[in-house]
Amino acid sequence: MKISPETLARASSRHAWRTVAVWAVILVLGFGASGVLLSNALTTDFDFTNNPEAIRAQTLLQQKQLEQDVTPETFVMTGSQGATTDPDFTAKVNAALNDLRALDKTVVLHVPSAYPLSKQDASNPQVAALGPFPSQDGTAVLFNVILAKDSEKTATIVDPLDAIQAKYTTGDTQFYMLGEPTSTADFKKISEDDLKKGETIGVVVAIVVLLIVFGSLIAGVTPIIMGIFAIGVAFGIVGLLGAVWRWSFFVP
Repeated sequence: MKISPETLARASSRHAWRTVAVWAVILVLGFGASGVLLSNALTTDFDFTNNPEAIRAQTLLQQKQLEQDVTPETFVMTGSQGATTDPDFTAKVNAALNDLRALDKTVVLHVPSAYPLSKQDASNPQVAALGPFPSQDGTAVLFNVILAKDSEKTATIVDPLDAIQAKYTTGDTQFYMLGEPTSTADFKKISEDDLKKGETIGVVVAIVVLLIVFGSLIAGVTPIIMGIFAIGVAFGIVGLLGAVWRWSFFVP
């Protein structure tokens, strides 16, 4: 028997319910595999396909064992005019430092000791370089926290960091943070939200267009149903292949 799209279509039409059952099983397996395996199969890491100067410099640092496996996270707390000399604002900055210091010590490697800096810390260039620094206009304090470079480890403290940010963002006080872990998490969240909105609008528009073109509900919705099946199967395949190598976050 020659296998072709025509013969498959005829066989499917003769055994419609069997075909539906097979597709249902495939869909369940696809979404099941994606639910279990997809999160570990995707990564936001990227690398160069060539060897630019930045990569050569990084390789040289690794060879000389000069590269530090850390990444900074920058924090800024702002308040009203003269906040940097206000005792209440100073207490908030130190409370935030204590909360950050209480996080997982295998991820949060170094947090500035206090604001303002002690004479001992100010005399040490490596310690003083992290801050805290008051702004010239007296409305803000900036400091840096040193985190482990491992993206999987730093991802575990993003939610606690968000909770700390929300805790100290009250009234006239605003607490901001910027760094690789939090930026990556924000990027993923915004991308997912945009994708959901875009797909929702796209599906509705597609259904309307198909209804107009085909003139019936079943004929118009059938391509959408087929698309859902295809998405489920594709997610499952990506999850299975992810056991061999990692895929870009944008693949699904």
